[in-house]
Amino acid sequence: VVLWDRNADGLAETAAAFTAGGLPAAVVPCDIGSRPAVEAALAATRTLLGGRCDILVNNAAVAIPGDITT
Repeated sequence: VVLWDRNADGLAETAAAFTAGGLPAAVVPCDIGSRPAVEAALAATRTLLGGRCDILVNNAAVAIPGDITT
């Protein structure tokens, strides 16, 4: 698993949870609001994975509390 996050502490915490469960995890700091940062993170990920990525899960979001009709 290769994890991206702009929060270094959160990245380390999530990676530790994977490795504690016996799963390998690599971290790539990235602010997905910056295209150059995403391109650099993608290049790093390709290198880490030997050029191949089988699954991508995007969990980036902005929470805007409120009623769906407003």
